[in-house]
Amino acid sequence: MYLALFFSLLSWILFVFTPCAFADQSLNDTYLNNISLNNISLNDIPLNTETCGTDYHLRNNYTLKVFFFKIYNIELYALKPLSGSEIQSSDIDNMSLKITYNYNVSAKRILKETKKEWLHQGLTNEGMLNFLETTRVLIPDVKKGESIVACKEGAKLILFHQAQKQTRVLGKSNTLAFINAFFDIWLGKNTSIPSQRNTLLHVK
Repeated sequence: MYLALFFSLLSWILFVFTPCAFADQSLNDTYLNNISLNNISLNDIPLNTETCGTDYHLRNNYTLKVFFFKIYNIELYALKPLSGSEIQSSDIDNMSLKITYNYNVSAKRILKETKKEWLHQGLTNEGMLNFLETTRVLIPDVKKGESIVACKEGAKLILFHQAQKQTRVLGKSNTLAFINAFFDIWLGKNTSIPSQRNTLLHVK
């Protein structure tokens, strides 16, 4: 377990401090630039962008550290208190995650790390294709101090980008399989950073 955690942290060091050329080459620039956006609808979903998450309460937070470096801080907000050792992110109908980055991170790098995490959790390349297409549309470049907020209401997801005091909607999805896979990046039972999941979900 400790060896797996070491390699997970090492990947985050490379994620922050090395050029993209040293990242996962199986997701190369040609692939990223030629993803088809067919059958992806992100804007015609009935979800109130003004009220999503306003009645949620902060339940837990976690700071990802690699040695002395703080990579990001993540906060979990939920409508109801979290309990139970076997809780899954898919069991929580109303919640949001706020990830605040301490370094500039490109959308392309986030997509590379997203694919790496989904592979770690057992998703196949075929199964990930549509998920990666959707993620590419949704995720922007993020600067130091900015946040990505994922708000879930039932089977609907909305993503926000918070920069300084401005918040803009990135897009929406009502594909439940994608929504569960997206939150599982941080909260999945097979996540590469179990301490993060256990802290956020209050798993003993």
